[in-house]
Amino acid sequence: MSRKIYTYDYVKELLLENGYEFISPFDESQTRDRTYYASMTFRNINTNEIYKVPAGSAVRPKLNYINKKNGATPIPTIRSQREVTVEVNEKLFETEGCKITNINGERITYTYYGKEFLTIYDHFVNGARPHNNIKDLVDRLNNEDCELIELMDGNKFKYRHNGDIYQSNRSSWNKGIRSHTCKRRRWTQEAIEQILAKEDCTLISEFTKLSIPINYRHEGFDYSVRMDNWIHGNIRPHRGRTAKRLK
Repeated sequence: MSRKIYTYDYVKELLLENGYEFISPFDESQTRDRTYYASMTFRNINTNEIYKVPAGSAVRPKLNYINKKNGATPIPTIRSQREVTVEVNEKLFETEGCKITNINGERITYTYYGKEFLTIYDHFVNGARPHNNIKDLVDRLNNEDCELIELMDGNKFKYRHNGDIYQSNRSSWNKGIRSHTCKRRRWTQEAIEQILAKEDCTLISEFTKLSIPINYRHEGFDYSVRMDNWIHGNIRPHRGRTAKRLK
């Protein structure tokens, strides 16, 4: 039994049988028995949507499947890539705190609080929000006068309350645990920076814990102090009390 050679006329016939019109250049020298390895572009006659099958894909009899030995895959939906140009309203994303990083036809890549998401523009316009999980956290924080600052690894996050920065995680927050109401406060690098900044001082070393001295700068001079002494003992080296100016 002879095998069918995929000439231009035969491929065109197969496309028309399935409601598609062949519109890309066709090089018959690249055809083989039962497969066609050059890229091809075709149009849905009813919807005018344009599809492109990448080079290396195979045209099977009646164009029902591509690369059938790797699994049944309908041409118009999975392996073919729809080429669509849309006019994107970037303000729609900006009003929700989203920043577009890439536009590829109808596919929009954007960031929300540092996390990257991919969406279809029409889906976004119609209300679909891939970042809803994070937006829900933002709304819950705002309802308690808190502001999301940073999303960390896992389910951890940093937030601001009354000018101070705290760290929490979603599990604790869902249980009603609030870092800013706990008796034992969790001190962070950012929190220490804010405390020093209130007195025109700048943290210039890494903070680990209250009992380990940190270095800070005030009016061009560097000093060292333990933050537990600063907070609970009102020790201010730059004011002259137990002054320890660093070289």
